[in-house]
Order: sequence, then structure tokens, then C-alpha cells
Amino acid sequence: MKHDQSVQILFLSSVLSILFSSGDVFAYKESDFYKLKNTKKCIECDLTDLNLSRLNLRRVNLSGSDLSGSDLSGSDLSGSDLSGVNLSMVNLSGTNLKNINLTGTNLNRIIIDIKALSTLDLSESTFLNKSTLAEEAKKKKEQALRKKKKKQELKKKKEQALREKKEQELRKKIEKALKKKKEIGLIKKKKQAPRKLEADEKSVFVQSDEKCYVAVQSSIDFEPSLLSIISISLISKFVSEVEQVPPGGISTDSCQYQISVTKINDTTVVTFRGEGLNSSGDSKLSGLDGFQQSILKSIYRSLKNKRGLICQDYATLLEECGEIKIKKRQSGALLGTWEKSMLKISLA
Repeated sequence: MKHDQSVQILFLSSVLSILFSSGDVFAYKESDFYKLKNTKKCIECDLTDLNLSRLNLRRVNLSGSDLSGSDLSGSDLSGSDLSGVNLSMVNLSGTNLKNINLTGTNLNRIIIDIKALSTLDLSESTFLNKSTLAEEAKKKKEQALRKKKKKQELKKKKEQALREKKEQELRKKIEKALKKKKEIGLIKKKKQAPRKLEADEKSVFVQSDEKCYVAVQSSIDFEPSLLSIISISLISKFVSEVEQVPPGGISTDSCQYQISVTKINDTTVVTFRGEGLNSSGDSKLSGLDGFQQSILKSIYRSLKNKRGLICQDYATLLEECGEIKIKKRQSGALLGTWEKSMLKISLA
């Protein structure tokens, strides 16, 4: 009987020893507690089963620490770093969790109430560190920039293609008109022979067998080849046969017509100089239409004897052509009145 009692006492003492030793294993480290208290910074500390309720723990750094089983109820943890912290079975009732970092935090079986939840930001910024968020934001920004750049490049290519297509169509149209002009040149010369004879007598420039050239200078963003084609077409038609300046250039004493194009606000201004000519024209029209109207006005103002011919083909582009029509109607009315008067006299 005494032997059995001795065995029981030995068994109970062993159990108590195990329980007390196991209690020492899970208890917090006192040095870690004082480290937190004095510095508000305790990284990878053992703070398990610790009463930290109703304390000012604002902006503490507890990253990587073990606080499992601790009581943080009613404490202020706002702005704290709890990344990688073990908060399993921690009491967070009434705790201020505003602006805390919970990246990689163990929140298994925590005790939390509505008051604490109301202070917690449940967005991804609370559960992702700042570097991760910055990388994500940077990636999104780069993707948006790439998409925008690609869209702008595509738009620019489409606009360039459309512009090239329009210029090509205009070039073909002008070349076709020049070709047609050459084909009917002889017939037109025969029809205009009487008028040409009179114009040659009054012309302010001298015709010769010498070749003449056209040089175009422009400060406007036009295709030089298109300006040259338009200039050659109009000068050859109303002034003198001209050609484009060859790549090798021409001598200083060669027959040359110089055309200068500038843009002043919304007005296109053309200056026309050459053999016996020095004039200018302007237009409010945009693009190549403005250039064509300006050079036509310049020729119209210089060559009075060619105004009728110019208005036959380009009356819609020149307001001045309306004045010629009015003068012709007035002269026709005067002639009719004179003829009626002469008829009355002869009958009397």
C-alpha cells in the first residue's frame, strides 16, 4: 500500500514538472518585452501570451515577432508594422488598427470586434508592402503608357498614309492635266493666234527661244514637288513655257522665275519675280488651294492682257473676274444704245 502511494506521488510530481517546464517554453522573453517598451521596436521577438492591453503602441515595429495568445485589446497600434507577425489567438477587441502593415501576418483565430474592424483598412495596401504596391503601380503605368504610345503611333501612321494618298492623287491629277494640256497645245495656239498677236504687242515681258526655269521657295509645310508642278503649269499657260530647275542647277544669267511662299497668320502670300515681272498675291484658302489662288492673283495683277484668259479658266477662284464680267456687260449695253441711236438717225 505504501509502495503504491509512493508511485502515485512520483507520477504527479513528474506531470507537474512537465507542465511547469512547458509553461516556460511558451512564455514571452522578458528582455524582448523591455526592448519593446524602451524602443518601440522589437523585430523577431518572442512576445507570446503577454498582456499588452490598453497601451500606446503607435508606430511600433514588430515585424517577424511572435505575439500568439497575447492580449492587445484596447491598445493603439495605428501606423505600426506587423508584417510577418504571428497574431494567432490574439485578442484585438477595441484595438486601433488604422494604417497598419499586415503583409504576411498570421491572423488565425484572432479575437476582434466591430470597433477594431472599423479602424482597419481592408484594401490591398494593408496586406501588401509598399514596394509591392509601387511595383504594381509602376507596371500599370508602363502598360498604360505603352498602350497610349501604340495608339498614337497607329493614329500617326494612318494620318501619314492618308496625307500621302491625297498628295499622290493630287500629283496624278496635275500630271494628267499637264499631259492633256500638251496634247491640245497646238489646237489651242491656233484658236488663240489673233489674241496672242495682240498680247505679244502689249506684253510686259519678252518671249525668246531661251529656256526658262521656275524656282520655288516655301516656309510652309508643303510638298515642294507639288508647288513646283502647280507653278510650272500656271506660268507655262499664262506667261511663258518654263521647266523645273535641273538637279545640276542653272547659270546665273539663265531665264528664271522665282516664287516665294510664306504664311502670315491664316493668309498664304506668294511673291512672283521673273522676266519683266514683280508682283504678289494672297489667299485666305488653306493648303494647296491657297497657293494656287495666290499665284493666280499675282499673274492676274501683272498681266492685264491675260486677265480675260485667266478668268475663262479660273473665274471661281478669283473675285477680280467678277469685275471683268460687269465691265463687259456695261460696254455691251453702251454699244447697243449707240447702234439704236445711229439707226434712228439713218431712218430720219
